Amino acid sequence: MKTKLLYTTLLLLSALAHGQDQKDAIQGLWLNHEKNAIVEIYEEGNIYYGRIHEVLAIPEEKSKALTAEQRQKGKAQMKGKLVLTDLTFKKDKWVNGKILNPKDNSTRASCTAYLENANNDLNLRIKKGFLSATKVWTRVEDNALADEK
Repeated sequence: MKTKLLYTTLLLLSALAHGQDQKDAIQGLWLNHEKNAIVEIYEEGNIYYGRIHEVLAIPEEKSKALTAEQRQKGKAQMKGKLVLTDLTFKKDKWVNGKILNPKDNSTRASCTAYLENANNDLNLRIKKGFLSATKVWTRVEDNALADEK
């Protein structure tokens, strides 16, 4: 009887630990689908947020009319901008999130996120009204950023 109780307890604890690991697997640095920014996803009070960690390039259509100084200033202004908010973990995905629409820089669309490819691809299912799309972000390792600098 004691053995069954011990095994049951161990099984429950390992399931809880696995759920916590899976829940936090979204945290870290992600290269966005346009490959022009790195977003850091972090948790605050069981809610996940994404902030621009580094701007790699300004979109070409905006960049053509800017001087080098203006491009640098634009990158500095974008760094730290909150682009992903309100994601909560349920079962095997993150739901009820809002993501910034980069085209108008203010409208937030709803999104759901899930991991694939050994947790190296973050699929963001974005919905705005009747329209929807899936964008894939790629995990960036901290040491990869150090190599590029």
